[in-house]
Amino acid sequence: MDDRLRENVFSLKNDDFYEFIQVLVGQQMVNILKFQSITSIQSLIRNPNIFEIFNMNCSESSFLMIRERSCFQLDNGTFIVTIGNADSNPSLSFDFINKYPWLKKLIICYQRVSNENEADENKDKFLNPFIDTITDNLTKSKNNFRYSNSIKNFALSLYILGGKLTYEYLRLNLPGSLPHLSLLNSLISSSDSRISEGEFRFDQLQKHFDSLNVQYAFDSEDCTGIVKRIKYDSTTNTFTGFPSLLDRGVPIKSYYQTDSFDALKSWFNSIDKASLLNIHMIQPVQSTDNSSIPSPYLLSAYGTDNTATANDILQRWWYIFNQSLKRNIRIIGFSTDTDPKYLRAMRLMSGFLGAHPHFQVHQHPQTFQIKIRSHWSWFYLCEQQLLLFFQDSTHLVTKWRNRLLSTTAELCLGNQSISINHLHDIIENDTYSKLDDGLTKSDINPKDRQNFSSCLKLTSNDLMIYSTF
Repeated sequence: MDDRLRENVFSLKNDDFYEFIQVLVGQQMVNILKFQSITSIQSLIRNPNIFEIFNMNCSESSFLMIRERSCFQLDNGTFIVTIGNADSNPSLSFDFINKYPWLKKLIICYQRVSNENEADENKDKFLNPFIDTITDNLTKSKNNFRYSNSIKNFALSLYILGGKLTYEYLRLNLPGSLPHLSLLNSLISSSDSRISEGEFRFDQLQKHFDSLNVQYAFDSEDCTGIVKRIKYDSTTNTFTGFPSLLDRGVPIKSYYQTDSFDALKSWFNSIDKASLLNIHMIQPVQSTDNSSIPSPYLLSAYGTDNTATANDILQRWWYIFNQSLKRNIRIIGFSTDTDPKYLRAMRLMSGFLGAHPHFQVHQHPQTFQIKIRSHWSWFYLCEQQLLLFFQDSTHLVTKWRNRLLSTTAELCLGNQSISINHLHDIIENDTYSKLDDGLTKSDINPKDRQNFSSCLKLTSNDLMIYSTF
């Protein structure tokens, strides 16, 4: 396509359209279009052959003059367009367009978008570059594909939210639209969001909190099972997949780094692969004038073999608290599951029926005072507390559900008890339907121990209304 082709060509009409045609292919073509009252690209598209008129009988002098300059006549009376005019015929490309109806629709769509964008500059800011990227790349070899920053950002979001399989499915079925995975990996590696095993990203956390204009947060720590595998990280020149070595509870970053094959062989022979991934998530607490809940931030992730002690956990929490406080971030509590090691660390730091001689946290200047009521005979904590501790709601409710669905135990609430038999009675009661309480037999399957949607049903108000216990 000629470099002189204007971006607003589909909106040109009358004199502007003729001026554009004159610059593009010459005045003779302008005269042919004017005679047929073709005043825009749209009317030109609807005319499959603008030279067909020359074989019609017409005695008008202006028509005869145009035909004489544009054609030569054969012995049988047929008029043939001269080569110069035929080569400059813009309708030749539209013969190709007529074979593919979607091209016509695309042109009409661009015309509509162009008119709408004049009224709203922010509309379709991504759609146009996306289509332009596809059409531009399809005219090049794969090695010369190019992508704008907006396309790269979209590709990263799609890869993170949809996963590798979803991303590859779309990329392969929409040629030229999305960059290859190798480019995405390069973008991730070169960005500040790249995470190294065992690294606590306090500086990035501070920037995140400054952007949200918040100061208080909770730290949530938990482990999840992973596939045991050793991988080499070329960026940091380290091997990942081994259990992280702890120094006062904090993992040593880039510990498994070596250029010696013997050292690597020794690690493989003497150290088991990590079976768990330990993750620290920081949940910002929104201010009172902000109703939206900020998204959590991944502080650190590293492999472990579950050999850490309660003392390691306590020291790690103390490290996170102090490093955050140096950056004007006040950690107000820690949340985790009910692993005995975590519970012991909570007890020692909160002073609940125990204390650690080297952690006098109740004397810290950041402690707060708990106003104890006289009738709180059940309260055994110190009045001065530095942090709050609780088991996260997901773990709590799933454990409550598993106890409720147990066939060998009962769940006691005060002087009363409930069991799975009560739920069976509700499901089998003909008085109620699934539409009433939303409960099904799959919701009370004891083998499905992580069914959180079942927990929501069991604690819903609808079930409470129709329950008989």
